[in-house]
Amino acid sequence: MRILKVAALCLSSVLLFRSLGFARDVFEELSSLDKDKYVHFGAGVLLSHVSYPIFKKYVHDRKKAMWYSILFTAAVATGKEVYDSRKTVFDGGDLAASTLGGLTIVVVEF
Repeated sequence: MRILKVAALCLSSVLLFRSLGFARDVFEELSSLDKDKYVHFGAGVLLSHVSYPIFKKYVHDRKKAMWYSILFTAAVATGKEVYDSRKTVFDGGDLAASTLGGLTIVVVEF
């Protein structure tokens, strides 16, 4: 389980730095992000942390429930971006922020 947590944190870091364009000053970039990205991150956290106990109850396996929760969050975020793309453009940054929020379920132990 510890290896999975480290891998998720590494993946989150790579995705975050990639979405920021490998910025030199990360804190400056984070403070200039759209508030929308923070909302997407928060929605990802909420989706994964609410869906995890539900999946855990029906699957009876913590690891599978965690993965289902992450996949559920990514699927909802993708669906929302596809829906938004009808009016605006598909924003990969929003999708990344939501998915990163969903990955926080890995570091939280229930």
